[in-house]
Amino acid sequence: HRSVVNLLDALEDTVYAGCGPGLVVTLNAPLFFDASVKMWVQLLKGRALCVVPEEAHLDADRMLALLRRHRVDVLDCTPTQLRLLLDQGLGTADVPLSRVLVGGEAIDAATWTRLASFPRIAFYNLYGPTECTVDATACRVESGAPSIGRPLANVQVHVLDTRRNPVPVGAAGELY
Repeated sequence: HRSVVNLLDALEDTVYAGCGPGLVVTLNAPLFFDASVKMWVQLLKGRALCVVPEEAHLDADRMLALLRRHRVDVLDCTPTQLRLLLDQGLGTADVPLSRVLVGGEAIDAATWTRLASFPRIAFYNLYGPTECTVDATACRVESGAPSIGRPLANVQVHVLDTRRNPVPVGAAGELY
């Protein structure tokens, strides 16, 4: 339970900084999938969940209609789903989103650059291996190269070689 509470607090300090209760956030992952945890815990902060039906997951028009109808503030999705939504007009003024949490797969450089061009919506790249409680790092998408960002509060990340020794800054290794 401690790690779930830590995730909630860490997201509050990064992604939700300056936000109060009352936001509408999507529950866009099945409950058995770890990504759902970071969204349903938002109930503890007084936020509402908009449960995304399965038929809207890969239908951009249905998803955009849902976001408009329920006045969703925060969307959680994969880069694949996000690209479909962007192609259908996600960045337009009639979609009320203020934040988009992106995770589950890498964001390519072209999508990163595209996301950085939307000043009205804050996009966050969240990374977390299966072994942790959902997310371990966060990075607001801004100009520059794609990044997984920095560790969330009370999370440590290490880049190690094949013998599990730390590698020098800039050297390739495995993320632990």
